[in-house]
Amino acid sequence: MLAIKFFIYNPECSIPITYRLQWSLFKNMDWNKLIKKLHEITHKQYSGFTLTWNDGFHNCIITDVKDILRAVEYMQTKQLHHDDCLHIKVNSLPKSLPNENVFTISNSSK
Repeated sequence: MLAIKFFIYNPECSIPITYRLQWSLFKNMDWNKLIKKLHEITHKQYSGFTLTWNDGFHNCIITDVKDILRAVEYMQTKQLHHDDCLHIKVNSLPKSLPNENVFTISNSSK
């Protein structure tokens, strides 16, 4: 496996940002560093990210670095992509709206 390609999707744009990370650099990365890197790439516009990859049959959710390592092992045996990269889809989660739009129910009765 040469690299991991992250396709970062913005909710407001259909064309993803593509970020390629060499496998040798990723091996020493932990989950917090990965999320921090995604925030750097997107200029901290989003509250978080959901990461998935496709094993040829299903979209698999990634919740930690171990999931990515398992995906790399699987992809090395199946070789689903001609570019020898693990493709990870990253959906950006928008930041929360201010509380001004939240309605509350009051128990006061007059």
